[in-house]
Amino acid sequence: MAIADGRLAAAEILADCAVETPDPVRAKKKDINLDDLLRKKAFREYGIRPVETPLADRKNFNLVMAGYSQEDAIQEASRCLQCDEICNVCVSVCPNLANFSYTIDPVTWSLQKAVIQA
Repeated sequence: MAIADGRLAAAEILADCAVETPDPVRAKKKDINLDDLLRKKAFREYGIRPVETPLADRKNFNLVMAGYSQEDAIQEASRCLQCDEICNVCVSVCPNLANFSYTIDPVTWSLQKAVIQA
């Protein structure tokens, strides 16, 4: 749910900036190889630390942290682990190894509904 809320917030921000983006609710599923994604999640890649204003210079309304350069922003965005496709955090942190991840094909079932008429 948090990822969906974040996507909608990002869409609102981009809409305010007049950047044309696809509707996040109706976005098509990405073509991602599960094995490559799990391999990428197996290694920790540290983020770039933004430049901070020294403590002595913070008694004003200036920004405390500077923004990223374009190259740093691209590098930081490449660290994305596609958590909206597969999360598996519970699998990796479970101390009892009780959680597992399975890949299944989606299934649709048609159900009948019984209605009691009075």
